[in-house]
Amino acid sequence: MPSTSETLKLFTKNHGSYHRFISAVGYPLGIRAFFNRSSLLQPGLRVLDAGCGTGVITLALHDAIRQRGYEPGTFHAFDLTSAMLDRFHSALERRGMLRQVMTTQANVLELEKLPRDGQITT
Repeated sequence: MPSTSETLKLFTKNHGSYHRFISAVGYPLGIRAFFNRSSLLQPGLRVLDAGCGTGVITLALHDAIRQRGYEPGTFHAFDLTSAMLDRFHSALERRGMLRQVMTTQANVLELEKLPRDGQITT
């Protein structure tokens, strides 16, 4: 299994390639279709996207909630790499959502260092 530092380097260096790959295979479209058909969506839904990457899942879920006419609850997202979060922040900014999704850089393997509610920064 690769070390955390190797994973960090890989996704920092190749964040653009990752985004192009998931787009080419239709991952964002599949996620959107799934959430648009989901019966689990409800007003005020709170979300934690651990390992959010470029934010594909968070953005699709947020869109599906809004399309139903619901007001989303709190969205928190974290990822290991700042490069992925930078791409995510750009998407949030383009959509005017910077204040709606709280993000932070964190490592899921270091539970004691994960942000607690109220400690997540944007």
